[in-house]
Amino acid sequence: MKLPDAVTEKLREKDPPVTHAAFIEDGEVIIRYTCDGKAIGQTMFPYTPKAWIDWFRSMMEEMSPGILADTKKKKVTVRGKRPSTPASRSRRMHSRKRASRRRVKT
Repeated sequence: MKLPDAVTEKLREKDPPVTHAAFIEDGEVIIRYTCDGKAIGQTMFPYTPKAWIDWFRSMMEEMSPGILADTKKKKVTVRGKRPSTPASRSRRMHSRKRASRRRVKT
Protein backbone atom coordinates (compact mmCIF):
# COMPACT_ATOMS: atom_id res chain seq x y z
CA MET A 1 0.00 0.00 0.00
CA LYS A 2 1.32 3.41 -0.92
CA LEU A 3 1.67 5.84 1.98
CA PRO A 4 1.58 9.60 1.43
CA ASP A 5 5.00 11.02 0.48
CA ALA A 6 5.17 13.39 3.46
CA VAL A 7 4.49 10.47 5.81
CA THR A 8 7.17 8.35 4.15
CA GLU A 9 9.75 11.13 4.51
CA LYS A 10 8.93 11.73 8.18
CA LEU A 11 8.95 8.01 8.99
CA ARG A 12 12.43 7.65 7.51
CA GLU A 13 13.73 10.61 9.50
CA LYS A 14 12.45 9.03 12.75
CA ASP A 15 12.71 12.37 14.50
CA PRO A 16 10.21 13.89 15.27
CA PRO A 17 7.79 10.97 15.64
CA VAL A 18 4.84 10.44 13.33
CA THR A 19 1.57 9.61 15.04
CA HIS A 20 -1.56 8.32 13.43
CA ALA A 21 -5.23 7.87 14.25
CA ALA A 22 -7.42 5.30 12.53
CA PHE A 23 -11.17 5.62 12.11
CA ILE A 24 -13.56 3.11 10.57
CA GLU A 25 -16.61 4.68 9.00
CA ASP A 26 -19.06 2.89 6.70
CA GLY A 27 -16.58 0.11 5.97
CA GLU A 28 -13.80 2.55 5.07
CA VAL A 29 -10.63 2.97 7.13
CA ILE A 30 -9.39 6.53 7.40
CA ILE A 31 -5.91 6.98 8.84
CA ARG A 32 -4.72 10.51 9.59
CA TYR A 33 -1.02 11.11 10.19
CA THR A 34 0.42 13.95 12.26
CA CYS A 35 3.92 15.16 13.06
CA ASP A 36 4.72 17.99 15.49
CA GLY A 37 0.99 18.58 15.91
CA LYS A 38 0.49 19.23 12.19
CA ALA A 39 -1.47 17.03 9.78
CA ILE A 40 0.88 15.57 7.17
CA GLY A 41 -1.30 13.08 5.33
CA GLN A 42 -4.26 10.74 5.15
CA THR A 43 -4.82 7.21 3.87
CA MET A 44 -8.19 5.67 3.01
CA PHE A 45 -9.03 2.11 2.04
CA PRO A 46 -11.95 -0.35 2.37
CA TYR A 47 -11.71 -2.28 5.63
CA THR A 48 -10.69 -5.90 5.19
CA PRO A 49 -8.23 -7.84 7.33
CA LYS A 50 -5.94 -8.23 4.31
CA ALA A 51 -5.93 -4.49 3.58
CA TRP A 52 -5.27 -3.69 7.24
CA ILE A 53 -2.28 -6.04 7.29
CA ASP A 54 -1.02 -4.52 4.03
CA TRP A 55 -1.18 -1.03 5.57
CA PHE A 56 0.61 -2.24 8.71
CA ARG A 57 3.38 -3.87 6.65
CA SER A 58 3.79 -0.65 4.65
CA MET A 59 4.24 1.33 7.87
CA MET A 60 6.75 -1.18 9.24
CA GLU A 61 8.71 -1.25 5.99
CA GLU A 62 9.01 2.54 5.93
CA MET A 63 10.12 2.71 9.55
CA SER A 64 12.64 -0.12 9.30
CA PRO A 65 13.49 -0.99 5.69
CA GLY A 66 14.66 -4.55 5.15
CA ILE A 67 13.38 -6.03 8.41
CA LEU A 68 10.15 -7.34 6.90
CA ALA A 69 11.99 -9.06 4.06
CA ASP A 70 12.69 -11.99 6.39
CA THR A 71 9.16 -12.16 7.78
CA LYS A 72 7.15 -12.10 4.56
CA LYS A 73 4.65 -14.86 4.05
CA LYS A 74 6.24 -18.15 3.23
CA LYS A 75 4.46 -20.93 1.43
CA VAL A 76 2.71 -23.25 3.82
CA THR A 77 3.44 -26.89 3.28
CA VAL A 78 0.61 -29.30 3.83
CA ARG A 79 1.37 -32.23 6.05
CA GLY A 80 0.24 -35.64 4.98
CA LYS A 81 -2.50 -37.41 6.86
CA ARG A 82 -1.62 -39.34 9.97
CA PRO A 83 -1.47 -43.05 9.48
CA SER A 84 -4.61 -44.73 10.75
CA THR A 85 -4.40 -46.70 13.96
CA PRO A 86 -5.01 -50.43 13.93
CA ALA A 87 -8.67 -51.41 14.29
CA SER A 88 -8.13 -53.36 17.48
CA ARG A 89 -6.57 -50.36 19.17
CA SER A 90 -9.10 -47.76 18.05
CA ARG A 91 -12.13 -49.76 19.19
CA ARG A 92 -11.05 -50.25 22.79
CA MET A 93 -13.64 -49.60 25.43
CA HIS A 94 -13.09 -46.60 27.61
CA SER A 95 -12.46 -47.43 31.22
CA ARG A 96 -15.37 -46.79 33.52
CA LYS A 97 -15.13 -44.82 36.69
CA ARG A 98 -14.94 -46.86 39.81
CA ALA A 99 -18.05 -47.09 41.92
CA SER A 100 -16.23 -45.47 44.84
CA ARG A 101 -15.74 -42.27 42.81
CA ARG A 102 -19.38 -41.91 41.89
CA ARG A 103 -21.53 -39.69 44.00
CA VAL A 104 -24.57 -41.37 45.34
CA LYS A 105 -27.44 -39.17 46.41
CA THR A 106 -29.11 -40.28 49.58
